[in-house]
Amino acid sequence: MASKTQKKKTIVWTDEDVGLLLDVFAEETIQIGLEKAKCPKDKNAVYLEVQKKLEQHRIIKTVAAITDKLKKLRAKYKDVKDAAKKSENSRKPWKFMEQMDMIFKDNPTIDPPHLCDSSSSDHHSELDNESSLENGTGTSDNSSELNSEKGSDVVPDDRSSERKRSKYITGATPKSSKKTKLEKSIETVCLSLRESSEAEMKRFEEMEEKRHDRELKFRLEMRREERGHELRVLQMMMQTAVTLNGQLQDSRNLSIVLVDKRITTCNFESKLQTKKENIPRGGSKVNVVY
Repeated sequence: MASKTQKKKTIVWTDEDVGLLLDVFAEETIQIGLEKAKCPKDKNAVYLEVQKKLEQHRIIKTVAAITDKLKKLRAKYKDVKDAAKKSENSRKPWKFMEQMDMIFKDNPTIDPPHLCDSSSSDHHSELDNESSLENGTGTSDNSSELNSEKGSDVVPDDRSSERKRSKYITGATPKSSKKTKLEKSIETVCLSLRESSEAEMKRFEEMEEKRHDRELKFRLEMRREERGHELRVLQMMMQTAVTLNGQLQDSRNLSIVLVDKRITTCNFESKLQTKKENIPRGGSKVNVVY
């Protein structure tokens, strides 16, 4: 009896907590997990993942509190959108409008006017079912997990089929804004890679040109040295030839002198022999004057 009359404990969410909750909830893995969820148990696992990520930032909240806060934020987002459509007067912008647009802008359960009533009511009923499964008899995570396991016998909702039908009707693609940001980031990365590649190619061309100039200068220097060496060798050969020519001429002159002396000696010997033959036999000696 006391538990029934006990007032429900108020869970305080600061603006920083709400902003971080929306950031985590907007992650692609979380959204894909919710889209692939076919039963409340699968959805509860996704919200448990959200809870763990919040705990990493020292934000301790139960799964029931998280689903309840998301339900209230989505309801307020719808009210703000409806008020903006009805009244053109500029009001003070909601501080979480941009983050909510990132998550629910292309959600057919909110944006298209002709599907607002039916889709939003179905969606609120889904959140109510999820929060009731997670709450159970208390606010602890263990009881919510047990209740979600017990609730596995519940007939799966038609959220995925409803989303496909509404997507076919409206032609809207969820997370188009995220894809646009992804495409922009990819384009930025590609542009930076292309610029770095062009700069690298330019540096390579400059280095190649400098290397070619150095190689050309080296070849010219080597050719110049080869020509100088050839000239020096030619000069040495010419000097050697001149020296040899002088030595040959001297040897020739010496040979001529030797030949002349030989001829003179031969003539003298012949004359001497002739004189010896002219001396009478047995006569007196004749003094030969040379």
